[in-house]
Amino acid sequence: MTANDELPTSGFLNVALAAVLAAGTAASAEPRRVSFRESRLATLTGDFNHSSLTASPDYGVFAYATKLGGKESVVAGNKKGPAFDEVGFPELSPDGKTVAYAARSGKAWSMVVNGRKGDDFDYVSFPTFSQDGKFLAYEARAGNKEFVVVDGRRGPKFDGVADLSLKPGGVLLYQARQGERWFVVTGAVREEMPGYSHEIALSPAKGTPAYAVEGKDGKESVIVRGKRGEAFDRVWGLTWSPDGTKTAFMARSGEREFLVVGDKKGPAFDYVEEHIEDASPIPVTEGTSKNVSPPAFSPDGKRVAYRAHGEGNVFIVTDGVEGEIFDDASQQVFSPDGKRLAYTARNGSSDYLVVDGRKGPAFENVWGPVFSPDGKTVAYKASGPYSKDKGLKEFIVAGEARGPEFDRVWEPVFSKDGRKVAYLALQGREVWRKVLEAR
Repeated sequence: MTANDELPTSGFLNVALAAVLAAGTAASAEPRRVSFRESRLATLTGDFNHSSLTASPDYGVFAYATKLGGKESVVAGNKKGPAFDEVGFPELSPDGKTVAYAARSGKAWSMVVNGRKGDDFDYVSFPTFSQDGKFLAYEARAGNKEFVVVDGRRGPKFDGVADLSLKPGGVLLYQARQGERWFVVTGAVREEMPGYSHEIALSPAKGTPAYAVEGKDGKESVIVRGKRGEAFDRVWGLTWSPDGTKTAFMARSGEREFLVVGDKKGPAFDYVEEHIEDASPIPVTEGTSKNVSPPAFSPDGKRVAYRAHGEGNVFIVTDGVEGEIFDDASQQVFSPDGKRLAYTARNGSSDYLVVDGRKGPAFENVWGPVFSPDGKTVAYKASGPYSKDKGLKEFIVAGEARGPEFDRVWEPVFSKDGRKVAYLALQGREVWRKVLEAR
């Protein structure tokens, strides 16, 4: 591909990538069904692990790992499971009806599902649920062989398996190694690859895998249906369009990085922040050049907003227009109708929510903005200020309404009419589902 093949910024971002990625996001989004009745969900027992705290999407079931009397167990819905020498973090199915986790007794590991212990293995991975919650899969090892277990049934044995995921309908996707040969396994179909792939994506419509591999020259490229694409120094963030006809990914050539949709490269920048593999960005190159992070799209794919750097400043670019300069800015999100934009920003020691270019009140921290279904109200989590007596407390803000302070709060979810938000709150050892009237 030559320089003449590159598309202008507006054409590439607003049309090509928006059509590929945003449509998939909008099509796959499912409304969360949450009760708007306040209720105490759990009273945490034993020496519970804060990092293991998890809830079902409907905020109806709460689960966590705890230690009592030298043994570890998982509690889900106030029901304590069997005791083990060690347990992994619990995973709840999307419908909240199933809790699964890895557990160890002596040297043997097993998968525990709703309190029932499965077969013993030398190793088991974290559990993976399908999006509809009907299927449960995990990786396991027995002796020198590894395989995938789906709903208790063992798949074919390999020398190694990795990167397991479950797609809608229970379609498996993972990598497998047999000797020096690597395969991408999709359901019952195996496709040999040139080597291990650090990026694999499955077409949501046609079930075709795409994967990135490194060649003998150290260059990386994407392979689809046996056809190898252009080689780059690095490839990451691989995904498919919802109709299964195009791939989209980020790539680096030399000192420049860009987005690629199908076989079309977008404009090049000094760097594109690594939101897939690393939480921290690549250092900004000094000078007057501008650097951008991956964009966020409106649900209809017609608008785009992304975080950019220029001359040491950070700002959000929306439809090609640079916004106000901050010390930092991120978490941009569009309203359901695509007409409004919200994002978080920081100046000095204060965080703000910025909606349609206007800053809200200052807090210690602000994160996770969510629009109401009608797009009129934004809810988000906030914290601060810190005090020696209370520490750093968290709370929910919905429009102009501010909820009470807690030790920790979870993501707010709007009611269909946008008048209320439900969220989970932890205070001491009690977990509550709380409701806040938005205004």
